Amino acid sequence: MIFITAGCPQCDQPALVTDRFVLESTDGPIEHLRTLCLTGHRFMLSTDMLTRSAMFANTADSPAAC
Repeated sequence: MIFITAGCPQCDQPALVTDRFVLESTDGPIEHLRTLCLTGHRFMLSTDMLTRSAMFANTADSPAAC
């Protein structure tokens, strides 16, 4: 399990990125994520669908960010 937080696309609650992988497409490989939010929504979406600020908004207060 990958411990990166993001916003849920449906309810904007914090979501955990549970998997990160690459799928082939006609335009070349595209990185995808699987997310699980606090309310139980699960999504598989491309990393382009999450903004960079949403992916790292919750990590600013983490000890690793200091």
